[in-house]
Amino acid sequence: FPRKGILEFFEMKTGDLTPEPWVPANVSSYTSVNWNIEKAFGAIRGVYDAIRGEGGFSQMLERQISDPWGVDFEEDVIGGLDGRFSIATWVEPPARINSQTNLFAFKLKDASRAQKTFKRIMENFNFFTKTNHRGTTYYSVAIPDDENRPDFIRAPVPCLAIVGDYLMFTDSDRFLKRVLVTKGSNSKGLANQLDYKLIASRIRRQAGRQEPSMISFSRPEEILKSLYELATKDSTLDALSRGAEDNPFFRVLNRAVQDSPLPPFEEIAKYLSPRGAMTISDETGLHTISFTLKRN
Repeated sequence: FPRKGILEFFEMKTGDLTPEPWVPANVSSYTSVNWNIEKAFGAIRGVYDAIRGEGGFSQMLERQISDPWGVDFEEDVIGGLDGRFSIATWVEPPARINSQTNLFAFKLKDASRAQKTFKRIMENFNFFTKTNHRGTTYYSVAIPDDENRPDFIRAPVPCLAIVGDYLMFTDSDRFLKRVLVTKGSNSKGLANQLDYKLIASRIRRQAGRQEPSMISFSRPEEILKSLYELATKDSTLDALSRGAEDNPFFRVLNRAVQDSPLPPFEEIAKYLSPRGAMTISDETGLHTISFTLKRN
């Protein structure tokens, strides 16, 4: 689609999209995009100012973010971003409804300068806990324990850190620690995995002479496996059986599970294949292609 007005927010540029060395080999999905930060920020400013008046956006930023954070948000934060943005997901064991965790990473132009800005911002918030792991300092927010929280629900642990030349945010401290281990060791990350290489090769063929501005890779098997393990756990089946005593829906579901148990996961996995996607940005707009590898 062509970019116009607020759609300029999606202005992309070309650049390296190889998974970073810190991306763990067993992530369930990975997406990376080279974003034109200046145009995107300008598009938001233009729309906001058109509604609230000239200069309204800058005043809002100063009042809502810059002053409370103790920094110049536009210069110190937005101006410090390189434009590359990556998202990785990982299934945190044991299997729970919300086992899938997310990590958002923003590449920085100058990591040492960003560290000073980051530290200054963190000093304005007293609800973060400062922790050091493998030489990297990160800030986390511990969610209070809730004795009523079912064991099939994960307690998120939001974390912020600068790792190498990336600003990262994740809802799992275990995922962040896995990223730090991957970065600090000689273990092979996602870029060296066979299934990712197959997807990357297909993307290069589809792109031809053009260079993608965004690529995406996913393993449906990883996500479905977690749900399968949750559905077949004894505790889940016991809870379903108890719920069936006074709930018609659970009664029907429980009877279906009893009469037709799930096949071994290996049988289901035969029909699951890695998926890929790419987006090319040119003068006519954005063009996206997605595909799934065919299993033998």
